[in-house]
Amino acid sequence: MSRFWRFIFFLAWIPAASLAAAAQKKSAGQGSRPMIVPYEDATGLLIIPVTVEGKPCHFLFDTGSFTALSPDLAKQLKLKREGKVNFLDANNIKGSAAFQDLNEISVSTLRFYNKKVAVFPSPLFKCLNIDGVLGNDLLADYVLYIDPKKNLRRKKLRLLM
Repeated sequence: MSRFWRFIFFLAWIPAASLAAAAQKKSAGQGSRPMIVPYEDATGLLIIPVTVEGKPCHFLFDTGSFTALSPDLAKQLKLKREGKVNFLDANNIKGSAAFQDLNEISVSTLRFYNKKVAVFPSPLFKCLNIDGVLGNDLLADYVLYIDPKKNLRRKKLRLLM
């Protein structure tokens, strides 16, 4: 093999090797064993236990949404408003949401730090007696298994990078 091709191979190998090492460190830190999270079935909707800033809460699990807090929970936690955005939901209903920073939000042993969440009024919070919505912005990198027979949602901590 000529020196030129060895050099090209070497240049291509360095980033690939460092990315593989970084992925191993990240996935090793997250763990690879399944995590069991119990849930309540509210007429076909999954309500899961979540801890927000150390406070136990109940969140709707919704992979089609972003993570959001009820205004009541945001007020209890005394979160600072970081900004505002207007949106149109799946039912063509217009709304607006404030964005606020959370130091920590946890689902079982899985913890997320320094995350932005939306805060907006919705009748859903009171109707389902929930404190927020756990959305795909936090769980997009994980494979989720739902086992309705055992009333457990199994969350396998497998990074999809």
